[in-house]
Formats: sequence, structure tokens, C-alpha cells
Amino acid sequence: MARVNPDKVLADMVDAQSFPNLSDRYQVSSVPATIINGEAQQIGAAPESQLVDVIRRQMASA
Repeated sequence: MARVNPDKVLADMVDAQSFPNLSDRYQVSSVPATIINGEAQQIGAAPESQLVDVIRRQMASA
């Protein structure tokens, strides 16, 4: 998805121990945790198709 829309996708990786305020803000208690537009979440490892579904749902509701 990022390759198709590089100007619309921004990804960051954050170490929860180094940035506990972000962990608290997004209520992250396990990893990996994927936060999309500050709202949608995917907790735990997921296949690409599942992540794409979460992203599409978030884009549709934005």
C-alpha cells in the first residue's frame, strides 16, 4: 500500500520503553502494535492481508 501511495503513508517504529508516553496514549501493552491515524489498531503479528483490511477500513472512515 505504501508503494502505491507513498505520499499518503507514513510509518514510524517506536520503542515503547524509550517513549512510555506514546505507549500510554495508545494503550499499547503488547508488540507489535500497529496504530493507524491515531485510531485503528492491530495488536500482535498479523498477515499482510489482515493489515491491509485494517488500513482500508480506517481510510474508508476517514
